[in-house]
Amino acid sequence: MTHEPAPPIPPSVGEARGRALPHVLFMTAGMASARVFGVVSTFLVANLLGREGMGVWGVLRLIYVYGGISHLGVLEAYRKEVPRLRSAGEDVEAGRVESLALGMALLSSTLVTLLSILVVAAARVFRSQSSLAVHSLSILAMFLSVFGGILGTLFFDRFTIRHFFEQASILRGLRGTVYLVFLPLGAWLGGVTGAALGFAASEWAVTFAAVVLARGKCPPILPQVDVKRLAQLIAIGLPITLVWTAYLLESTFDRIVTMSLLGSAQTGLYFMGVTLASVIQMLPEALSRVFNPRLNERMGASSDPSEVAALVWRPARTLAWILPLATGMVAICLDPLYRTLLPDFVPGVESARILVLGALMPALLYLGIDFMVAINEQRKLLVVIPASIAFNLIGNWSVVKLGFGIEGVAAITVLTNALVALYLWARAGSCLEDQGRWRTLLLLGAGWGASAALVAAYTALAGTRAPGWGPALIGGGLFALVYVMALLSFPTSRHWVREDLAQILSFGRGLARPGSSR
Repeated sequence: MTHEPAPPIPPSVGEARGRALPHVLFMTAGMASARVFGVVSTFLVANLLGREGMGVWGVLRLIYVYGGISHLGVLEAYRKEVPRLRSAGEDVEAGRVESLALGMALLSSTLVTLLSILVVAAARVFRSQSSLAVHSLSILAMFLSVFGGILGTLFFDRFTIRHFFEQASILRGLRGTVYLVFLPLGAWLGGVTGAALGFAASEWAVTFAAVVLARGKCPPILPQVDVKRLAQLIAIGLPITLVWTAYLLESTFDRIVTMSLLGSAQTGLYFMGVTLASVIQMLPEALSRVFNPRLNERMGASSDPSEVAALVWRPARTLAWILPLATGMVAICLDPLYRTLLPDFVPGVESARILVLGALMPALLYLGIDFMVAINEQRKLLVVIPASIAFNLIGNWSVVKLGFGIEGVAAITVLTNALVALYLWARAGSCLEDQGRWRTLLLLGAGWGASAALVAAYTALAGTRAPGWGPALIGGGLFALVYVMALLSFPTSRHWVREDLAQILSFGRGLARPGSSR
């Protein structure tokens, strides 16, 4: 008689904290491959669909973006509660919460999918010429993507809350691979509808892979439904979901405004810039995935916001000097990149440059929101982020009416993210014992300010003549040199760089050491 081996015991909280760097590197590697493959697939899809088709596709993607709210915050509660319960030794209750999360994911996704079928069927019967009816198959495909995506998110989180980031990294890399296969193939065979069907196939392929990969790593799981306990989880997780949904609204109103006021062609130009800027988010997302369970574990163990703030400060400060270096170099090379790979999208290069330069702002939001959730202050964000939505909507509408086009929309989007980040890190700074809140904000923003100033100087020197690859690469190299010299000229930032590089080198020596398991 054979027995399935028991799942390995997840690392203890202390062990997991000590392995933060390799975990971040694993996640970054997985996300890097996913983003690279994703960008290549986006380039292919953009050339296959054209500007207008790309605009429609960008709006259809919003179904997937917002569809996740259907679980009413249970997955967010699962992500928050299970690390806390495990750190307190309540493994049985943690397993029960996991089963309840699966039950809610299946129930809510099934109901939403059935509802979408009814709505689309009604549109085809009663309003056959409406956009809803014309794109009915694409819309249904995107709701199927939501179903697969919610389940895939749950199974992905099963790895991250146990600190199995190698498996999580594999899933992220696989996601990019299947996107690269199914999205361009679908767009080539069936236009926008084919792309939507390819997207659905990708989501379900990743979900199936996550289920298979969990065998031997995570304990078996079966769905449960307990109305009373689910209500408690909704009370915990719904405010968190509303915060993230509000942030998604704030970060996607730009596309809604451009689609309604400027048309699908301009939206397609803008969406390409959004896609490029999102590539830079792979490191912040990796940090968020790795530190989210750690922050909840730390809060569960100590109940001291200052300890959580100290834990989140380290990755934030690393982002504050690394990310502006990357965004500046990418912003300088955008002209030849567009002219070489996306000649039809060249009119959107300036809006893309603004979005790329502003990528630090949403990057800091990930860790900032994780911090607020960990210290149980997510309800405060229910006031801050809706205010940012109003600012974003009014600002985007105003700049379009004033004739600033997609460049103005990009600037308002970056400014909105900056204001929210300002609030989040002012709160984190107030919890730090060795840093004042305003000094914290100044230090986090200094690298971005230097990067933006250097890129503006380069753009002014280049004038209206778009540089080729040679001048752009030279300009990018000079930018990096000047930026690093400026960074090392200040004692505080020099100390950051030394500490971060020392940790990276220490990890590298550990890998090279004979007998190392990593």
